[in-house]
Amino acid sequence: MSLFQINFSVSTNEDWLDTLSFAAEVEGEPEPYDITDSSFLMHIRKEATKLSTVLVLSTENGRIIVEPGMEDVGKLTLSVPKETVDDIDPGTYVHDIVWTMGDGREVNLAQGTLTVNLGVTR
Repeated sequence: MSLFQINFSVSTNEDWLDTLSFAAEVEGEPEPYDITDSSFLMHIRKEATKLSTVLVLSTENGRIIVEPGMEDVGKLTLSVPKETVDDIDPGTYVHDIVWTMGDGREVNLAQGTLTVNLGVTR
């Protein structure tokens, strides 16, 4: 089960940039996750049961960025250029983000939808 539900929306005529911050509640206060030495992998598919991916984001391919100096505050950025977004057919897709911690444990950090809208200005 995912820790967070996150729904995204992007248009085909723009870069997709979203900054995410992850924290747990400890004694009523947010406690940021330490993502030092972590990696992240996000698959986007038309349906969860489909084998083919529409888009893959990861720390390895540079589409998920752990901002330098932000590892201890649980902050990362999704970064997909317009040229890539423009290649995705408008519609609603599903995603999840798997977090591989520095010690090798894997957690399904988030899941939700990605809505791709046809940009009017082309």
